[in-house]
Amino acid sequence: MGAVLVFEADLEKQGFGGLGVMQASILGWVKESKPKKRAKVAYFFQMDIPEIMLPDLKTAGPFRKNDLVSEGALPKEVWKVLLARGAVKPYYIKPDYPRGG
Repeated sequence: MGAVLVFEADLEKQGFGGLGVMQASILGWVKESKPKKRAKVAYFFQMDIPEIMLPDLKTAGPFRKNDLVSEGALPKEVWKVLLARGAVKPYYIKPDYPRGG
């Protein structure tokens, strides 16, 4: 995905030149947005938790002290409560490096 350069001559060939909508300032670069790599998060449990009641009334668990659990395993609301109560600590996993290692 790069950038696109638009010329006035190309627009005239396609029938857009006489509309008056596009002017001489049409020459320029239009950048496409790239998704940013975000650090992924996993959580270390700081205590044993036998069961957690989820918002949809299902249960999850048991979780033992020093378990490492990925962010997608539980809903965000549950992680917020566990963080606020000190039951878990976040562990940020950095995106892969382009050259490995």
